[in-house]
Amino acid sequence: MNVRLTVGIVIVFLLLGVYVYFGVLRKPANKVEIPPLLYHVEVEKINGVDIRSGDGALYFRKDKDGQWHFDTPEGTPVDSNRWSGIPYLLGGPAISRVITENPDNLGQYGLDPPQSQVIVWTEDGQFVDIVIGSMSPNFRNFYVQKGDLPTVYLIDYTWVDSLTRLLREPPYVTPSPEPTPE
Repeated sequence: MNVRLTVGIVIVFLLLGVYVYFGVLRKPANKVEIPPLLYHVEVEKINGVDIRSGDGALYFRKDKDGQWHFDTPEGTPVDSNRWSGIPYLLGGPAISRVITENPDNLGQYGLDPPQSQVIVWTEDGQFVDIVIGSMSPNFRNFYVQKGDLPTVYLIDYTWVDSLTRLLREPPYVTPSPEPTPE
């Protein structure tokens, strides 16, 4: 066997190994960028939510046992199957985009007056007030503002739709049908 050929093949494989190790394997992984949240509240600390829109208003509270119910004198419990994901939504929606930090005309975003409002209450009496305007022209987002801040943001329509749907279809417990006698 030819020594020069063997040494050449070994050098080629060494160079290929160095390239693979440093160029491919040690290459930093593509980072998935997580969008910022409009606000963040720990789910365990949320103890109330007020939802208002053209469809009406409903108020929900969490009792000392951690059970959610309608904020009415009767304290009607919510349907836990329908409610189970709502506290996680209330923890804070992702911002799709900042539209403007100093809007001239809130009416163009449907924020003067707002179309809907969501107020998230915490155990310590603090709250986050979100006012919701019109849907964006591409029907994928809603214009929103947080509290008294002038900045207008876009958030995904599913967050708004999931919460305002509670007004159209309140999460009342539906009684189980009685079994029919045979």
